[in-house]
Amino acid sequence: MVVDEHRRSAGGPDLGFALVTASDSRVAADDRSGALARELVEAAGHRVAAAEVVPDEAAPLRRAVEAALARDPDLVRAQFTLGLVAERLGRHAEALTAIRRGLMMSPWFVPMVWLLENGSGGSIELADEAADALPKIASDDVLLILGRSLLDAGHLGEALGVFDQVLLREEQHTAALFHRGVVLAKLRRYGEALDDWERLIEAAPGSSLGDVARRHAASARELATLFAPA
Repeated sequence: MVVDEHRRSAGGPDLGFALVTASDSRVAADDRSGALARELVEAAGHRVAAAEVVPDEAAPLRRAVEAALARDPDLVRAQFTLGLVAERLGRHAEALTAIRRGLMMSPWFVPMVWLLENGSGGSIELADEAADALPKIASDDVLLILGRSLLDAGHLGEALGVFDQVLLREEQHTAALFHRGVVLAKLRRYGEALDDWERLIEAAPGSSLGDVARRHAASARELATLFAPA
């Protein structure tokens, strides 16, 4: 998205950004990507609250993001980044908290993300215009992090709704298909899980994710037959 388009579509308050570059070779003086990011953020009318170059490892990245949030708790993107780092460290509850906090603060927050858990594990549907209104600015990545954290925390209804949102925007999104299949299988909706994994296999037959989906699909096929109505 170009800067002018972003400025027109943002429609919310100015945001604060913490620019953290993960690199084992660069320093602040030669961080060209960081300089470009600063230029784009400021050109879009937002502010850079902090900028830092850290080693390309999860732990120092997490410390840098937490330090930025300590200085300015309203850094929306830092909340999302903290969620990503927490997920990489296997701290799914922390990832879920950070992503939810970022969504609550974000001007493009989509209330439909917040699904109440229900016994059926039902998902939600968005009207086409609502799906189109969701910004492309890394939101698929944010939603995938949220969905995986919800899945790992056992919030299956919410996780299903989040993956549905990603697939409304990109029907063949392989990661969303894979994880939605996992959610559906946990809900014992084996036929629907099988459909998602078969779509993934068709979309990415030679990928490692496709290989895993192929094994899952074989199990789902057996379970769908076993639990089929008499």
